[in-house]
Amino acid sequence: MIKLSSKENAEIKRLTCLLSSRKEREKTGLFVVEGLRIAIDAAEAGTGVETAFVSENALTRHPQECERIIALAERAFVVTDQLAGRIGDTKTPQGVFCICRKPQPDMSVFDGKGSYIMLSSLQDPGNVGTVIRTACTLGLTGVILSSDCPDVYSPKVLRSTMGGVFSIPLWVTNDLPAAMQQLRKGGCLVAAAALTDDAQPISEQNMQGVGCVAIGNEGNGLSREMIDACDRCIILPMARPGQSLNAGVAASIFMWELTKKR
Repeated sequence: MIKLSSKENAEIKRLTCLLSSRKEREKTGLFVVEGLRIAIDAAEAGTGVETAFVSENALTRHPQECERIIALAERAFVVTDQLAGRIGDTKTPQGVFCICRKPQPDMSVFDGKGSYIMLSSLQDPGNVGTVIRTACTLGLTGVILSSDCPDVYSPKVLRSTMGGVFSIPLWVTNDLPAAMQQLRKGGCLVAAAALTDDAQPISEQNMQGVGCVAIGNEGNGLSREMIDACDRCIILPMARPGQSLNAGVAASIFMWELTKKR
């Protein structure tokens, strides 16, 4: 394999551009995963590892895993340990990077016959990653996100998902009300997690028919338009006075309620 040692190399420039630029990721349909475990997940997910970069140290410490990634990649390069430390997005880079093709979800799963979580205008990449990771763990059918949420293929979100982006269909759209209508065609009701005059505690709700819960922005919650587009409003009762739950935690509780009867 060719060894790379300079940040000025065209392959490295391409890698760092995809790491830092959402626009470039959207234009090319490519993204970067960093780290041994998630690189293996990407390679084995079948979505396509276009290019793998492994450091000399990574090859020495994890020879079998690195050889597995290299074998499943279309192209591969060795990078010096010094270069790997300079291009990594983490404080302690493992020296493994893969340029991957974005998974193409089977949109037919969003037919309203499963269980879903909907994220509207979230701001925190960690919350988005937590929701995706939890949705995978609990076996939800899919995650629906508004297009102004953090990019699910950004380094911060990818780390938070722990490889979840390869395990669950993700639908990013700029028209969440239209997505709700598609779910309703399959008989799925959409509940808004919102504190309104008619909101009911989830403990007092019959969740029959509710297959999707919409979670809003961390600071402002769901917009009035989104609330009006939902079928009902539900809340999580607070045992003590204080601020509302973190969006990722709240979404996790709602997802548990969606799936526990199953």
